[in-house]
This record gives sequence, C-alpha cells and structure tokens, in this order.
Amino acid sequence: MVVIFVYFIIKLFGVEVTTLFKPNKVKTLDYEVNEEQLDNINFEVEIAKALSEKQWRFAIRLIYLNALKLMGDSGLLKVKKGKTNRDYLYEISGKEAEKDFERLSFIFDYTWYGHFDANDAIAEEAQDHFSRIQGIKKGGR
Repeated sequence: MVVIFVYFIIKLFGVEVTTLFKPNKVKTLDYEVNEEQLDNINFEVEIAKALSEKQWRFAIRLIYLNALKLMGDSGLLKVKKGKTNRDYLYEISGKEAEKDFERLSFIFDYTWYGHFDANDAIAEEAQDHFSRIQGIKKGGR
C-alpha cells in the first residue's frame, strides 16, 4: 500500500522517477537580461564566435539580446530583469521596429525556450530581422 501511495504522489506531482535520485543541475545562463550585463557583452565578437562554432541557439540568443540593448539604448524600450518578451513587444507596440522585433522574439522563443533545433538559415533570419531593427534605429527605413 505504501509503495502504491508513494507512486501515486510521484505521478501526481509529475516527478520523473529516473531523475528522483540524481542531483539537481541548475544551469546558469551566461547572459542574464539586465542593463549592466548587456553593456559588458561584445555582441559582434560573441555572435561571430557562436556562428563559427555552429552554436545556432546561442547565436540567436545573443542576436536577440543585442536587439534589446540596441532598442534600450535608443529609448524604444526599457531593459529590465524580469520582463518577458511580451512585455517588450507591448512596450514597442505601434513603433516601426515592432514587426521585426516580434518575429525575432518568436525565433528566439522557438529555439531557446522551445529547445527546437536551430540551424544556419534560422540564425540568418534572426540576423536579418536584427539588421532591419538596426536600420530603423539609424533612420534607415
């Protein structure tokens, strides 16, 4: 009876039995989203490095963070730890960069949080959207 009860409790809380006795490996991200840390990243170098090493997911994350920094520096939005991608989209609603940032956010969510395989074509699409955002910031569109 006790074993059945414990099994029921484990299933109720959705705990995987195979990971029940393994140590919890908490991954820390290299780049948290806050103003101070974004200023310390050399995005061009880090993105080029990630692309050359074919770390597509990481490259897309860096491209997304670079877009946040660029738009934060230009006053389009306020970068703040704890904000969601939807918060940023709401903040730039109706602005010229909205569509490109929305698509870039989708690509980022899809590959980073969805753990879907990324490839060079998806990374290139992310870079294209970033370039258009950069062009808007510089008055290029």
